[in-house]
Amino acid sequence: SFVDDPTPVSSRVRSSESEVDASRVAQLEHELAASREDLQSAIRDLDMANEEHKAINEEAMSVNEEFQSTNEELETSKEELQSLNEELTALNSQLHETVEQQRATSDDLQNILNSTDVTTLFLDAELNIRFFTPAAKSLFNVIASDVGRPLADLTRRFVDNDLLQDARDVMVSHTPVRREVKANDDSWFMRGVLPYRSKGGQVEGLVITFASISEIKAAEREIEVARAYLDSIIATIRQPLVVLDEELRVISASNSFHRVFSVRPDDLIGRHLLSAGDHLDVPQLREFLTSIQARGTTINDQEVEIELPGLGRRAFSMSARVLREEPSVRRKILVAIVDVTETKREGKVLEAAKSEAERANVGKSRFLAAASHDLRQPLQTLSLLQGMLEKGVRDEPTLKLVHRLDETVSTMSSMLDKLLDINQIEAGIVRPAVVDFPIKRLLDEMRTEFTYHTVTEGLAWRVAPSSLTVRSDPRLLEQIIRNLMSNAVKYTTTGKLLLGCRRRGDNLRIEVWDTGHGIPEHELQAIFEEFHQLDNPARERSKGLGLGLAIVQRLADLLGHKIDVRSRLGNGSVFMIEVPLGRPELVEVPVANQKGAEDSSPSRGTVLIVEDDPEVLEMLQMLFDAEGHRTLVAADGHKALELAAGLTVLDLIIADYNLPKGLNGLETIARLQGQARHAVPAIILTGDISTDSLRQIASHGCVHLNKPVRAKELTRVAQRLMAKPSSAPPASMQQPLIFPKEGDAPTIFVVDDDSAIREMMQDLLHAHGYAVELFGDGLGFLKAFRRGREGCLLVDALMPGMSGIEL
Repeated sequence: SFVDDPTPVSSRVRSSESEVDASRVAQLEHELAASREDLQSAIRDLDMANEEHKAINEEAMSVNEEFQSTNEELETSKEELQSLNEELTALNSQLHETVEQQRATSDDLQNILNSTDVTTLFLDAELNIRFFTPAAKSLFNVIASDVGRPLADLTRRFVDNDLLQDARDVMVSHTPVRREVKANDDSWFMRGVLPYRSKGGQVEGLVITFASISEIKAAEREIEVARAYLDSIIATIRQPLVVLDEELRVISASNSFHRVFSVRPDDLIGRHLLSAGDHLDVPQLREFLTSIQARGTTINDQEVEIELPGLGRRAFSMSARVLREEPSVRRKILVAIVDVTETKREGKVLEAAKSEAERANVGKSRFLAAASHDLRQPLQTLSLLQGMLEKGVRDEPTLKLVHRLDETVSTMSSMLDKLLDINQIEAGIVRPAVVDFPIKRLLDEMRTEFTYHTVTEGLAWRVAPSSLTVRSDPRLLEQIIRNLMSNAVKYTTTGKLLLGCRRRGDNLRIEVWDTGHGIPEHELQAIFEEFHQLDNPARERSKGLGLGLAIVQRLADLLGHKIDVRSRLGNGSVFMIEVPLGRPELVEVPVANQKGAEDSSPSRGTVLIVEDDPEVLEMLQMLFDAEGHRTLVAADGHKALELAAGLTVLDLIIADYNLPKGLNGLETIARLQGQARHAVPAIILTGDISTDSLRQIASHGCVHLNKPVRAKELTRVAQRLMAKPSSAPPASMQQPLIFPKEGDAPTIFVVDDDSAIREMMQDLLHAHGYAVELFGDGLGFLKAFRRGREGCLLVDALMPGMSGIEL
């Protein structure tokens, strides 16, 4: 309730108002008392109503709880029903899928049974037909209405008297039975009778199948035919053959195997090869069989020696091959055996004959070398004598005799040179220097060289020009063409000669044509053999030794050029050699030939001649004395060393290769050069053409001249070796060269024992603006050398004393 503060009034007013208020209060109090009673009554009624409502509410709460419990039970039942419904739905779906799968499987099985070529019958326990495939109609007279009929009632199109009995046996034994049966049309089937088992494993009937094996039978027949054919081959072949399995047991063997190795077929088949006989169990055969198993591949020509009863020790060549038709088939091993005892014996005989022939060939070479050496010695005397006579004779008749003597010596020298050429090729001394060069050079040289010979013989002679470039060794190719041309001139008495070229792809074929006697067809290959000649049974000297074409063939083989010949007897011949084409841009431009100082002002010096033949020694001394040299002579190396020990100057050494008293020419020259204070040029002058001698000479840096050498040639070579530039002092006055000071331009250092080569290289390098320093040996260079210098070193590989390689 709310109470308002009274507003202040006056006392009179307050008095009258008091009376009124008292009456009003009394009334209000009476009303209040009545209201209280009513309120009290209402409260009592309200409490009673509350109690009733509370009781009702409790009852409602109880009912609500019951309803809630019932609702929960209903929810639980609903969930259970829903879960059950889902399970039923899943089961229904699975059942539907299973039914579909069974239907599909049934359809697949039905299609398989209908489409298969295998005849299949399903029988019940009473042997009545339950089901059959369409293929069954080809072997039985059966239709759809025959289902339920006994198997025995069906008419068959094959012969099988055991079918019903096998069916009864399988029903009892539950063991499948298979047999091969033949149909009325000659086709073959594999008939099988199998128990039909239920899911529980109970036998409720039979399944009878007929699978075609006609192709297998045909293959078996072919295999049998092939095996019979193979057996007949193995039985009749003379070579021992044996077929083994993987364990090396014998499957089959030829009759010759039984005969050679003294074993019976009954004792061999199925047994290990080594156990078929004590004589077969040998280490070599055991090793051979072990290698077959280890490798599993082909083994060829392995030699095995076996001691055979009655035959003694025999050598066999055994070859094995693994036979494997298919990966699943076990492999077989075929062993072929060849008795090589006689072959080995013949081989030893041939080897002995070959060795004997080689010894004879070596003896022949030694004989030819010795004969050549012995012949060259007097020829050398004649040649030197002819050269000296030619210088001293002035009257015409005597000059003609001297020239005739020169021609005779030249002819004999040419014969001996052919022997030398063959020996040099055999010794491997001739090594080709292949370059690109124009063939025109060679053709021009041949034209110049053979014009005189052809005109003298009254033959027409023509060279067909060519501007092509070839790749070969110019010197060796020139020798080949020269030999072919010499043969053409020699064997052509009338007619003409032609030298020309034809291009054949990447090759140039050089051809030499003649109109001579021709060559019989059976001789076309033999003419390239050594000492083979046509129409010269008396071995006339004018027709040579028969080595020209042999040299041609060997040089062509060395160069890799093909040689061919065509000829008809009485109509001439054509010899051809194919040479690869070269590249013109690689052709070296020849340097102009500059005459040495010896042409205008011949050098004079001290010459030491070492020769054991007194006549040759005397002629050489006379020749060099006549040339104005100071000549010293010695008959052996030791005497030469004694003479040289007292010399202050030695300008040239000329020595024979074969010298007495333990020192040959090369060893003598090496010692003479070693004790000299400067490099001394040397010439080996020899008639020895043996292979070893030629190799020894070729391995040193000496000039090699073969006896007989012409006097002009010998003096020309001597002049070249001793020639010095006009400004150069004699050898005895030369001082060691001094290197330029540090900082100068790099220099080219030339170290060579041949003075002519040194001077030629100096002129060439000076012409190109290079600074050049020359040294006659390696020691001289090392004495003048000091560290820090830069330059290019050009050094001869083979020099006396310290070689270029050692330097």
